[in-house]
Amino acid sequence: MGSRNFSPLQRTLDPRETRRRAARPVLCGGLKQSVIFQAATGLLLIVFALAAELASAPPLGALAALPSISVLALSDDADCAAFQRWFARQSGSQLVLRSTGDFYKNSMRPRRPDTILDYSVLPVIHNRTSWYRAMRHSRNHFGGGGCLSGFYDSAHKTALIYSQYDTASDLTITPVSSASYGLPIHPVPTRTRNGVRLGMTLQQVTAIDGPGTRHSNGRFQLLTYNQGFKRSVRHTDNDKAKTSAVEVISYLGFLFLEGKLVAINAGGGM
Repeated sequence: MGSRNFSPLQRTLDPRETRRRAARPVLCGGLKQSVIFQAATGLLLIVFALAAELASAPPLGALAALPSISVLALSDDADCAAFQRWFARQSGSQLVLRSTGDFYKNSMRPRRPDTILDYSVLPVIHNRTSWYRAMRHSRNHFGGGGCLSGFYDSAHKTALIYSQYDTASDLTITPVSSASYGLPIHPVPTRTRNGVRLGMTLQQVTAIDGPGTRHSNGRFQLLTYNQGFKRSVRHTDNDKAKTSAVEVISYLGFLFLEGKLVAINAGGGM
């Protein structure tokens, strides 16, 4: 999953890079471009096949659906950059996978998979969820990259932030230390599917999800889990049925301040 080499806070392409890519010569009469296009198309077919398989699974009965409302209007590139700077100042952004180091890769596995709401590591099915439809969405158009989406819980001063790039994404529950960046007001979840809740101690969290792997970042402690898995997916390629082995990256992170859980992140992709 090459797109995971970039932080959601740094995933957008600079306009100068876009122009440089456009100026590069096409090799072998377009052969190189054709090969790249075919490879990208093949990956997308696999992603959509796997997404369809996951989407057909029964919904999580223990989760109450959020009210369904219309998706708010998309904003422009300048707004995306400002949104990224705002999120970088919120403590929960520490849990989002960055290019500076994959601290989830060698983490221990949880006792059983855990997530936020009905978040899936395949973002192509998120636009069906009520939490996604409740968010304000910001996009960056350079290179076709995504940006950030979110809403704000004014009663608890928390935000739910969704960051996406191609086939990778993160969903983060974070406390908000500054103005909410004009996000719509909406209740933010306070617990994971397995029952880990904001305000719990590290010992309480590990009692639910297992020992995990611990990290320190100044005043903060991080507890991380690797939830990656492999899946065989049936798809078609040039009208031929094929089965491909797909490695799906999936992870879970918790952030503690003064011994209390203050932020939660679920993420992954291909």
